[in-house]
Amino acid sequence: MVKIRYFEITMLVVIILQNGFLKNLPALLLMIPIMLGLIQSNWKLKTLNSREALVLLYGGYLLFISIINVKNLYNPVNVINIFIQYLLIFLSVHICYDKVKIDRFFISYRNIGVVLSLLCIVEQISRIHFFDIVLGKGGMYSKYAYRVSSIFGHPILCGVFLVILLLTLLYFPYKNIFFQYIAVVVTIAAILFTQSRSSWIATIVTVFLYWMKKRKIAPQKLQKNKFLFFLSFVIPTLAIFVSLFFSYLNHFFMALFVRVSGSLDAGEGHIVRIENILNSINFWNSGHHLQLIFGSGKNAGLLFLISHPVSKFGGLFVWNSALDNQYLTILHECGIIGLILFLLMVVDSLMTILKSEDKTRLLINSSLLSINIVLFFFEGLDYVTVVLFLVFLYVVDNKEVKNKGEVEIVYE
Repeated sequence: MVKIRYFEITMLVVIILQNGFLKNLPALLLMIPIMLGLIQSNWKLKTLNSREALVLLYGGYLLFISIINVKNLYNPVNVINIFIQYLLIFLSVHICYDKVKIDRFFISYRNIGVVLSLLCIVEQISRIHFFDIVLGKGGMYSKYAYRVSSIFGHPILCGVFLVILLLTLLYFPYKNIFFQYIAVVVTIAAILFTQSRSSWIATIVTVFLYWMKKRKIAPQKLQKNKFLFFLSFVIPTLAIFVSLFFSYLNHFFMALFVRVSGSLDAGEGHIVRIENILNSINFWNSGHHLQLIFGSGKNAGLLFLISHPVSKFGGLFVWNSALDNQYLTILHECGIIGLILFLLMVVDSLMTILKSEDKTRLLINSSLLSINIVLFFFEGLDYVTVVLFLVFLYVVDNKEVKNKGEVEIVYE
């Protein structure tokens, strides 16, 4: 009998459809694994584990503070919509996480992700967002035409999921070493093509941690064989590739240089984010101490930005659409109390990376770390796919501890 992996399939469908004309409706598909899971468990809910309790505590506090400030909420319909999504995500994960074989999940993620990485290369060359055409959002966008986004609808979202793919390739590599190296190179290229600086930072940090863990126990002979393969195959292949596509690569790396060096321009995202932080500090110091401690409810960050926009060049440049920093947004929405609850989850994940030697747990928590790094640069908790992955990976790691315990990591 073939076991249908209904939770994973639903996750994939939600990711594909989330950026189409249906907008947030695909989140309702999470009712399918909720119902199937309840039927399988005879309509009984499990006891919450410690990580689920922390997730629920954060979500419950956000809901509580939003209800208290209901008269001042910005776009109440959107707030209700988001909380419904949060509830569906939590219920689907709670009911289904112990039915997911996490190793198989990551292997499937790896195989699908490599195909998407190849499509990212095609997207970069053609500069056409194919999935946007299929989902009824048009084709090429002048603003993001040079930044690939694949099925994710936004370059930063695409970037962070590609980082998780790269980590999956490192922790669960293909047995064929030739195919493994090709997959890694294509994935790194796709990450670069997103032009997402936050994803680049997440890549550097998480791959460095992987390297540090691997360096402690990897056999010397294995390292020597990989080095010889690198000298005999990878370098000559790269030399041929560079010679064939020199003009295109030159154009791309010039654009890359402009992207990095432009970080200090007044209109660039990093400067806007710094201004948002400074404006927020001034706001809290001007007598709004209760808002800093307790928060002002969902969408409070956006409401603040509308009344305190970033303005440059005498009003020629005005930014009032997003704080572009999830941690700053949490401070506005939940205050210091909510931020502490969220950071407890972040620190929990980071400590697991530092202490664990189990490759599955390391992959889970490195993936969480990559998402948490990128959250410094955009408001990911407004995206159903980001929240779904965050909650699922954070909660499923508790299952890994319970069922597997700590096993020594094996690098092939």
